[in-house]
Amino acid sequence: MTSEQKTATSEQKTATSEQKTATSEQKTAKPKNRPPAVVTVVAKQASRWRIGRQFGPVPVDIPAAELSEDDLARLHADPLLVVTAGSDA
Repeated sequence: MTSEQKTATSEQKTATSEQKTATSEQKTAKPKNRPPAVVTVVAKQASRWRIGRQFGPVPVDIPAAELSEDDLARLHADPLLVVTAGSDA
């Protein structure tokens, strides 16, 4: 094996090692502040209307994609509603 072939083989091994490191980092990386997929809302009374939806004592799951920032702010601002964010759809 010539010195050029040895250098090329060494460079290939380095590239493969770097690829494995990058793949490993991707697997262990935590998601970056992803918004919740679902927002769950429960009313503290029998019936409460907000953002065009009716809430009661039974939890209502709303896909977060259906809510605007204003909708979320209005839900959170209502003292008669309990709003929780989940990660499952």
